[in-house]
Amino acid sequence: MPPGTLEIPTTREIKGERMTRGTSPTRATRVAGGTSLLVALLSAAALTGAAFVTVDLATCGQPARYVHNEQQLELVGGCVDPAELPKIHPEPKKAKPKAAAGAYQP
Repeated sequence: MPPGTLEIPTTREIKGERMTRGTSPTRATRVAGGTSLLVALLSAAALTGAAFVTVDLATCGQPARYVHNEQQLELVGGCVDPAELPKIHPEPKKAKPKAAAGAYQP
């Protein structure tokens, strides 16, 4: 700088910060943000791929369907083995006892 010229300091020089290439706080923040975004996208892609593989391996040759027989629905086909399902026996309906006239029941 020639003698007699006045150098006006920048705001960063007044605060004592020194600007050097590649070490700015905004660049470090951008790199950290980009890295976390990349990790998140890779994780999402891996989980999506695992879900597709799981569904593909779990499919059966014949899709299941419900058939209405007389008064009941029956599951026909699919991966479900009817022998492995629990048997349901309907219980007889119990009659409600009738209250005496004028009796209070909450």
